Amino acid sequence: MPQSTIKHHIKSPWRWDEKDQAYYFCDDPGGVVIYFELDESVLEKSVLLTIVGVKEKTGHSLVCYCFGITRKEARDNSEAKAFVMAETEKQTCACSSQNPSARSCLKDFPPMMKFTCFYE
Repeated sequence: MPQSTIKHHIKSPWRWDEKDQAYYFCDDPGGVVIYFELDESVLEKSVLLTIVGVKEKTGHSLVCYCFGITRKEARDNSEAKAFVMAETEKQTCACSSQNPSARSCLKDFPPMMKFTCFYE
């Protein structure tokens, strides 16, 4: 995890006691920990500016931080994921700084809603 990514997402980054060690993103949806370090210290949701989509499962939480696509938009519009895939291929995304996980958001897109029609 790049430390620069963490600085983009925490409140008052100038107060952060940054250490010369590895940092990791916690994608456990049930926890409050967002980042953890090798020395077992953590950064929790309360110190972040950013609402982390994998931790908040509301329709308004973001799945794509580069383009501001919400979970609801991603679920309801197949064009949203297609757009992000195209932009990723063009390398216009900034996932390493915009996404709190520093990874591509494509794996976080919810499955599209499927409708089944039954004819009698």
